[in-house]
Amino acid sequence: MLEKLLSNAAKFSPAGSAIAKAVVSGCDGSVRVSVADAGIGMTGEEIAAAIRPFGQVADGLTRVWASA
Repeated sequence: MLEKLLSNAAKFSPAGSAIAKAVVSGCDGSVRVSVADAGIGMTGEEIAAAIRPFGQVADGLTRVWASA
């Protein structure tokens, strides 16, 4: 899962942009992993679809970059 998260951060971010990663352990033994990138992001509906088992929103060939 972590490998996919990081590879998607690189895949959907502009070339040369930074990708920040953090891992924090909680006092209850939990672990929180966060990744921040300059990618195009996802809508709430896309996030809901992506977290379902076997869910996929789009791939690199179908994602559309918003023009600035």
